[in-house]
Order: sequence, then structure tokens, then C-alpha cells
Amino acid sequence: IVVGLPKRTDGKKGWVEEKVKEFAEKLKLFLKKEVELWDERYSTLIAQEYTRDKNKVHLLSAEIILQSFLESLRK
Repeated sequence: IVVGLPKRTDGKKGWVEEKVKEFAEKLKLFLKKEVELWDERYSTLIAQEYTRDKNKVHLLSAEIILQSFLESLRK
């Protein structure tokens, strides 16, 4: 399971990042599966280059995050 981690561009830890980490830990315990946190910075901006439909932007952002994670496994 891959969960997008919303890191700040200035390198500081934000409250949303902490909430996502808490969620990922709970998900891991509940499902008893590995959960990978993956930097999702700029995924929404990249998705918006392809579509302006807000519903599709979220879906495309998730695809971009997953694709980035899978490509990292090949390296």
C-alpha cells in the first residue's frame, strides 16, 4: 500500500504530514500490511497540466504517486 506524504517544499514538517503518518501507521496495524509513505510533492501540479477537472485531478495525482513509487523500485 502506497500513501502519498505531503511534504513541504521548505523542508519543514507540517501538521498534515504528521496526520498522514499517523493514518498510515493505523492503516498498517489494521490491515496487517506494509504501508509505504511516498513524497507526493508536485503530484497535483503535474496532474493539473493534464486536466482541469477537479475529480480527475485527484485520481491522476494518485496515479502519478503510484507510478513514481513503482519506477523507484526498478532503480
